[in-house]
Amino acid sequence: MRLSISVPAGTLTLSQPAVGLLGFESGADSTSSWTVLCNKTGLNAALSGLVFMPPSNAVDDYLITITINDRGHTGSGGGGDVTSSFFVNVTAVNDDPVIT
Repeated sequence: MRLSISVPAGTLTLSQPAVGLLGFESGADSTSSWTVLCNKTGLNAALSGLVFMPPSNAVDDYLITITINDRGHTGSGGGGDVTSSFFVNVTAVNDDPVIT
């Protein structure tokens, strides 16, 4: 399978056990976008251990887009892309005061 994931700002980070199950085709772990080749086990590990970290002090809605392609391994015909997107709402936090 080929899995692509992206966000316009911030980073997408995997848990370390999941990274070992994936072959990065483009990008890298802890960046804003990457594409990996993996089997179903790797895919599940990648998505279950995924952490999105927005830019520091950011307050916004971030659109995360995931595209998957089975590369023709199931069903008839060649592989096809399926894309899904969802928003993550990042709200402000109260930072502790700092004396300078």
